[in-house]
Amino acid sequence: MVYIAVMDAKDARARIMEAATRLLAERGAQETSTRAICEAAGVTQPTLYHHFGDKEGLIEAVVTEGFERALARKKTGERETDDPVEDLRRGWDDHVAFGMENPHLYAVMHGKLASGRLPRAAEEAGSMLRSLTRRIARAGRLRVEPKLAAQMIWVAVYGVTSMLSSRPDFGWHGALSATVREATISAIVLPEQEDGSGGPVEVPELAKVEALRLLGLLEAGDGGSEEPLRGFSEAEAALLKEWLGRLAQGTARTPSVRPEEYDVDEEE
Repeated sequence: MVYIAVMDAKDARARIMEAATRLLAERGAQETSTRAICEAAGVTQPTLYHHFGDKEGLIEAVVTEGFERALARKKTGERETDDPVEDLRRGWDDHVAFGMENPHLYAVMHGKLASGRLPRAAEEAGSMLRSLTRRIARAGRLRVEPKLAAQMIWVAVYGVTSMLSSRPDFGWHGALSATVREATISAIVLPEQEDGSGGPVEVPELAKVEALRLLGLLEAGDGGSEEPLRGFSEAEAALLKEWLGRLAQGTARTPSVRPEEYDVDEEE
């Protein structure tokens, strides 16, 4: 009897989560009542309060579980290779696939991003993306700062996934995701020649790329190391990184962005 009661409790919690995910995506948090969620899940309101405390607790549980599922999938399916750009392509495709397979959950997860602290799994996923752009920088192929590159990727893949998952019957072109993916990669990554070397690069661009590469190599963690700075004082090491950062930022422009529009924050 105890076993049955435990299983019934787990089943009730799962039904509440499923109903909440669907209704929150369809109506939004303001228009979704706990009564409606309980009716859809076939449980009483005291059952909901027992498992989640209140409506906000339920929303947080849905969002947290969503990011944990997405992160577990990312860790399982995305094996790091010697080519960070190909790793980026696979990561993009997997992100879009997750959203398409879980449209209601994706909508709730990312609708919650505008408020409050991110779940740990969401922060870890963001850290993994920034690590990936730093790997591209260390390979000497990044056009912009790793932080900017990560944000560009995030905005682009989120926009594509949100539209494809929220309106699957719209008639989207089959190559939409891949085309936006490649356009984003072209904007942040230098082309690679067939022999594996970078293509011809103008002097200012080359200086920026080398500065970004050195910054990536000198950053502790994610494959970088501060070992080359061991002979420097703390102030000297900080000054070197500042100069490299200025060199990178000073040439990190695209033709369509005016200098006054390029407001660069300090690298995290």
